[in-house]
Amino acid sequence: MDPDDRIMRGPGERRVAEAAERIVAEGRPRLHRTWTSLVATVVAGAATWLDLLRMWGTVLVMNLIGGWAFMWLVMQAFPELHGTAAASGATFADGGYTLGTFCLAVLGNVVGGFLLTTSLRLIRSAPVLSDDSS
Repeated sequence: MDPDDRIMRGPGERRVAEAAERIVAEGRPRLHRTWTSLVATVVAGAATWLDLLRMWGTVLVMNLIGGWAFMWLVMQAFPELHGTAAASGATFADGGYTLGTFCLAVLGNVVGGFLLTTSLRLIRSAPVLSDDSS
């Protein structure tokens, strides 16, 4: 992917864009690792169990922060949903640790992951729209 020449007008902008492209290209293979390959890396001695736990802990914390930030934005944008959100949250908070609440949480995550993965694949498979009139 080459940086778009139409937006590369100022000094140094091309270098910044090329550096960003290089960072993305170097990081892309890491995004497609499976959890078994991560464990295999630890078993092979290329990383420690602490490294693996630190990575998973960071992912967990960042996902929680991202989820909280997203829900804060939704609640600010749609204040009429406060009652619905509180009632839905109370279902989990008051439900205790039962098989039913566990299944709801797992299904919610599976459906959410399915929707996110499907939307990302649809976006990536869509043809790139470009303005060739310039």
